[in-house]
Amino acid sequence: MNQLTFVFYMNRVLKFISLLILSSLLWACNRQEPEKVVPENLAEAIQQYQSTHDKTQQLQLLNKAKQLIIRQPDSIQNLYLSQFAYDYLKLGDTLEFKQLNQLAFKKAKAENNWFKLGDVEWNYASYYNKLQLYDSAFYHFKEAKVYFTRADNHYHVAQMLYGMAFIKSRFRDYSGTENLIFEALNLLNNQKEYQSFYYSCYSLLSVLSKDKGDYRQALDYQEQALDFLDDSSASKNKQIASLNNIGIIYHETGQYQEAINRYKEALAHEALQLNTNLHAKLLDNLAYSQLKLGDTSNVLKSFNQALEIRDRLKNASGIVINTIHLAQYYETINQPQKAILLAEKAKNLAKDIENPRDYLGALKLLASLDEKHAETYLNQYITYNDSINSVERDNQNKFMRIAYETDQYKAKTKQLSQQNLQLIIIALSFIVVITLVYFIRNQFILKEKLALENDIQNANQEVYSLTIKRQLELEKERLLERNRIAEDLHDGVLSKLFATRLNLSYLPVSPKDNNLDLHESYLNELQQIEQEIRDVSHTLSYHFSDSDLGFSKALELLIKDKAKIAQLKTQIKIEGQEHINQLSQEQKVNIYRILQEALQNIIKHAKASLICIEINCNRSHLDLQIKDDGKGIEVNLKNGIGLKNMRSRAKKINGQLHIENCRPKGTQISIHVRL
Repeated sequence: MNQLTFVFYMNRVLKFISLLILSSLLWACNRQEPEKVVPENLAEAIQQYQSTHDKTQQLQLLNKAKQLIIRQPDSIQNLYLSQFAYDYLKLGDTLEFKQLNQLAFKKAKAENNWFKLGDVEWNYASYYNKLQLYDSAFYHFKEAKVYFTRADNHYHVAQMLYGMAFIKSRFRDYSGTENLIFEALNLLNNQKEYQSFYYSCYSLLSVLSKDKGDYRQALDYQEQALDFLDDSSASKNKQIASLNNIGIIYHETGQYQEAINRYKEALAHEALQLNTNLHAKLLDNLAYSQLKLGDTSNVLKSFNQALEIRDRLKNASGIVINTIHLAQYYETINQPQKAILLAEKAKNLAKDIENPRDYLGALKLLASLDEKHAETYLNQYITYNDSINSVERDNQNKFMRIAYETDQYKAKTKQLSQQNLQLIIIALSFIVVITLVYFIRNQFILKEKLALENDIQNANQEVYSLTIKRQLELEKERLLERNRIAEDLHDGVLSKLFATRLNLSYLPVSPKDNNLDLHESYLNELQQIEQEIRDVSHTLSYHFSDSDLGFSKALELLIKDKAKIAQLKTQIKIEGQEHINQLSQEQKVNIYRILQEALQNIIKHAKASLICIEINCNRSHLDLQIKDDGKGIEVNLKNGIGLKNMRSRAKKINGQLHIENCRPKGTQISIHVRL
C-alpha cells in the first residue's frame, strides 16, 4: 500500500495548495467589497503563518489569527474557519481542530453555505482518515460530496469521489474503486487545469490493476499518469514515484532488468534528495530486483543503506519489507539461520503494526526457510489469509451499507419532515374543531360524569359491604371448625391417649425386668404427646379478638411457654403494642403460626441456649425478628415443609420472610409485613 499512501498524501498537498489559491482569490474579492475587508493585522498574521516552516511558530501565528478571526462578522469568519481547522489538524492539535471545525459548520449551516459545509465535512474525513477510521472517513467524504454537489463545484465533488475511492482501494474493492475514479474523471471532462488530479486518479488505477494482476493495464495507466506531469518541482517528485511504481510492476512480472533500469532512472533525479523516504524505497527495490536477477555484489550495502534511512525516519512498514528482503538475501547466499531470524523479526514487527500484507509475506518466507516448522507457518498463513479476506469482504459490504443507509436516512428524513408538516396542519384543524365541540358540550358532559361517578360510588359501597359480610361469615365458619377440631382433640384423642398411658402405667413390670427403662420412656413420651395435643387444642380454640390479654401478650406467653419447655433463655422486646392488638384476625393468626413454627424449629434443630425476639409495629408495617445462638440452618433444610408454610403464611398477609445464618453462629428469621 506504499504507493497508495504516497498518492493520498500528495492529494492532501494538492488540497492545501488549492485552499491557498482559494484564499488568495477570496482576499481579492474582499478588497473589492468594502463591507468584507479583512483587517490588516489579520492578513499579516495569515501571511506570516503561511510563510514560516517552523511548526512551533506556525502554531503561535495560527492561534493569533484564530483569535482575530473570532472577533470578525460571520461573513468573514466563514472565509477562514474551516481552513484554520484543517491547519490545526495538520499541526496535530486535534482539540482546536474539532472546536473550530464545529464552529465552522454551525456558521456555514446558518448561511446555507454549501461550499463551506462541504469543506468542513472534508476536514472531518481527513481527520478520520488520519486515525485510520475508514468507515467514518468514508461517511464524511460522502457528506462533503453532497454539499459540493449543491454548491455546483465539480472539482471538489471529484476530489471527494477520489477520497471515497482511495478508502475502498484499501480494502480491495476493485470495482467500487474504479467506478468512483471514472465518475470523478468524467465529471471534470479532461479540463487542463486539473492535470495534477488526473495524475492521482490514473496512479491509483495503476495500483489497482497491479493488485488484480493486470500488469499490462497497470503500465498503461502509469504511462497515462506521467503524461499529465509538467516541469514543476511537485511534478518531478511524482515522476520519481511513478518510475518506482513502474519498476515494481516490471519486478512482479519477472522483468527484473527493466525494473532495475526504472529504479536507477529514478535514483538519478536531483529532486530525490528532498524525499528521503522515497530514496530508501528505491534503494530497497533496486537491491531486491538485483537479488532476483542473481547479482549479489552491492545488494547488502543497498539494503543496509535503505534500512538505516527507514530506521531514522521510524518508517515501520518500510523496515518490515526491508527486513524480509534481507532475509531473502541471506537465504540466497546460503545462510539459512540468519535468514530465519530476520524473517521472524519481520513477522513480529508486521504483526505489531498490523500490516497484514507483509505479515503474510513473512509467514510464507518462514515456511520455505524453516522446514522443521513449515507446516505450522503454512497453517498460520492460511488461517490469517482467510481472516483477512473475510474482514475485507465485511468492509466492502460496510461501505456499501454506509452509502445506502445514508441515502435512505436522508430520504426518510425528508419524507418524515413532509409528513410531520401535514400532520401538524391536520392536528391544528382537529384541535380547532375539538375545542369548539368541547365548549358546546362541556356542561352536558360534566353532568353525565357526575351522575356516573355517583352510580360508581354507590356500586362500590355495595360491593364493599357484601365483601365484608362474606369475610365475617367465612371467619365465623373457620372459628367454629377450629373449635370443633380442638374439642375433638381434647375430648377424643387426648382422652384416649391418657387412658392408654394410665393403663400402661398399671402394667406389672418387675424391677429386674430389662424393659423397665423402656417402659418408663414410653410413659414419658405419651405424656409429652398429650401435652403437645393439649397445646394445639388450646391454640386452635384461642380467638385473639376475644382475648382479654391482647395479642401482644399472647405472643409473649407463647414465647415463654416454648422457652420453658426447652429450657432456653429469652430476650423479648415488643414495641407498638397498641398497633399489634389492632391487627386483623387473619394477620394475628398467621403471625402467631409463623412465630410458633419458628420456635418449634429452634427447639428441634438449633441446639440453642438463647432466643432473642423483637417485634416492632406501627401504622404502616410490622417487623418480627427471631434470632438464636444455635448451630445455624443447613442449606438443604431451607426448603423444608415448615419453612414453606412460614413463607406461605407471610405471603398471605402481604409480608416477606428472610432466613440467614449469623456470624459466628446462630440463625436469624426476619418477617416484614406491610399493613
